[in-house]
Amino acid sequence: MENITSNMLIGYLQSQMDDFQKDLKRYGSEDRIVNKKLDAMIACKEMVEALIGEPVNLQLDGKVTIGF
Repeated sequence: MENITSNMLIGYLQSQMDDFQKDLKRYGSEDRIVNKKLDAMIACKEMVEALIGEPVNLQLDGKVTIGF
């Protein structure tokens, strides 16, 4: 079985952020699919924080970072 690293988790979360940002620009913030993607990304962020034991930031510029 493969070990999952924090970099892999952050990479996955970054791919969700990229997908969200693309749809946000295309459809706008009022689109229901965009809002569902945002909800899923926030849930994933919280799971990643719990797994790695550090805060994760979803920045407005589309970057996902670890730490304060």
